[in-house]
Amino acid sequence: MGVVMVDGAASVFERELLLAVLVGWSEVPAGGVRRLVGLAAAAGRLGELVAAPGLLSGVEPAVLLFALHSAGEQGRVWAAVLSAAGLPAAWVTVAGQGDRLRMAMSGFAAVGAGGRVAGWGGGSVVEPVWSTAPPALGTPLTGTSQVRAVAAVPLPDGSTLLASGSDNGTVRLWDPITGEPAGAPLTVHTDEVRAVAAVLLPGGRTLLASGGNDGTVRLWDPITGEPVGKPLTGHTNGVQALTAVPLPGGSTLLASGNFNGTVRLWDPTTGEPVGKPLTGHTRWVQAVAAVPLPDGRTLLASGSFDGTVRLWDPTTGERVGHFETPEMVHAISLLPDGQLAVGYGNHVAVTRLNADLPKRHATSRSAGAER
Repeated sequence: MGVVMVDGAASVFERELLLAVLVGWSEVPAGGVRRLVGLAAAAGRLGELVAAPGLLSGVEPAVLLFALHSAGEQGRVWAAVLSAAGLPAAWVTVAGQGDRLRMAMSGFAAVGAGGRVAGWGGGSVVEPVWSTAPPALGTPLTGTSQVRAVAAVPLPDGSTLLASGSDNGTVRLWDPITGEPAGAPLTVHTDEVRAVAAVLLPGGRTLLASGGNDGTVRLWDPITGEPVGKPLTGHTNGVQALTAVPLPGGSTLLASGNFNGTVRLWDPTTGEPVGKPLTGHTRWVQAVAAVPLPDGRTLLASGSFDGTVRLWDPTTGERVGHFETPEMVHAISLLPDGQLAVGYGNHVAVTRLNADLPKRHATSRSAGAER
């Protein structure tokens, strides 16, 4: 009977979702949104609903988040993910569930302008999604190739730029207020750019890091658009993920993950590798994230298509914990309450890490997992 009920919910969900998309989300009343969220939760397809074309720009954020919070544990986790960059936050539709998860959890960038949030869409579009204050959202920021990564880049004067990495090997900087490019494209990579990240250095300086399928990481001055230092080389395959790792003493490392399953740590001030490659994943590393603990330490989390998340001490390079997921890991993000959200398949798991690591592994609770 349970299977019949879920299948029925899936069928009704598909029909009503199609109707809402055709009619337009702005015409769907709050009760209709709540009903669709309930059907999606029953069918295990909340991620698909939230990624539906037009939903995030057509439905009031408060209505959607209220509906998600009322849809059980899975809905509350999705609401937390959407809130992770500061309300409201979301992603635009992209091809592939893995890309949608990655955008929602690690690729989106809050870029000011009244809470404006940017994400990548198909066909080279970087598009603002939600805003709670004027000015209006404006038009999509369009380039010449598929956009694979976005990141907010805070500047010393208090302003913020948006960086995007593209399949054509370029990095673009944008003014999120005007929607105009900030300077010329950054064109050093010889293959598609799969990751971008802001790196805040001591003294208030910010660098932009980009990782490409050419196996290199490049550092840029986001104000001048000039490359900083030499390419960071050492990966034997394409770079898929980047994150800055602030350490308790005030210094910052840069972590990169790539297709051969390794993670590298770099000193962004010298461009030199720090320690040996972090090995253990058996498939490519799709996501990396810095995870501060209550005791003041910062860990590095890496997620892989091998279905595992590994936790590292960036100061020693030692693995201090790990846990498994039922499917390939696409994204990792730190939620506002300090928990770690892990996106895999069409699901999100939330883990609270213990401060006594590495004495014991973290415990986790998941939403939407197959049972």
